[in-house]
Amino acid sequence: MKDKAVKLKEKRKKKIDRIRNNHRKRFMIISVTAIILAAGAWLLYTSDFFSIHTIRVEGNRNITDKLVIEKSRIGRNDNLITLPVTKIAKRLASYNWIQKASVLRDWPDGVLIKITERKPLAYLDTEKGIFLVDKKGFVIDKLSDLKIQSEIPKIDGLAFKKIKVGKYIKNKTLKNALDAYYQVDKALRKEIFSITAKSVNELYFVVQGVEIIYGKSEKNKLKNKVIKTILKQKKEEISALDVRIPEKPVIRILGK
Repeated sequence: MKDKAVKLKEKRKKKIDRIRNNHRKRFMIISVTAIILAAGAWLLYTSDFFSIHTIRVEGNRNITDKLVIEKSRIGRNDNLITLPVTKIAKRLASYNWIQKASVLRDWPDGVLIKITERKPLAYLDTEKGIFLVDKKGFVIDKLSDLKIQSEIPKIDGLAFKKIKVGKYIKNKTLKNALDAYYQVDKALRKEIFSITAKSVNELYFVVQGVEIIYGKSEKNKLKNKVIKTILKQKKEEISALDVRIPEKPVIRILGK
């Protein structure tokens, strides 16, 4: 009995020692692997191999590559692996000209910045300067000249106490004017020379030399159809066209 008990004890001890040895081996393997990974990560993060050498910009029309790169604050020696692309994209989107941005790693040493610019829909020529606005009344920029306005109309008839670049203008009359102009048929929109917005109901477009009394931004498709049809048929004969009630348009004949 004693011999059997001794053998069992020795067997149990060997099993425990074997388990302990296996645990030690596993611990050593895990430790060595962790050290290798940490060293590799450190080498990657500090190595010049993943330094940024090229930065490309896509989607910009009115702002330069240089300006976009400056706003991104990406340095040409920054590490591509640790580059905070989401944070940089948010930073770019906070700039008044940029509506949306994405920053992509272009391996092994480049960055691609894709942006969607805000599109100027009209401009306001005020006592405080010339301001570009988009379709939602967001003030994109303040300009010192009229070069960019060749493709977009001026909105007259409005007075503003405060206009700030990078902010929305909260004005019902302006909102109505922008929405109405944006809803106009694209081909017709190109021919709008000027916009006058005295109130929501007193909105005027000048198209092909004819004053269009447009009014509220409603029933836009019907108004578009009426305007195009009447201008095509009687443009030379009329001085004004009132489509505030598009079902019953009112025509003012030249000289009357």
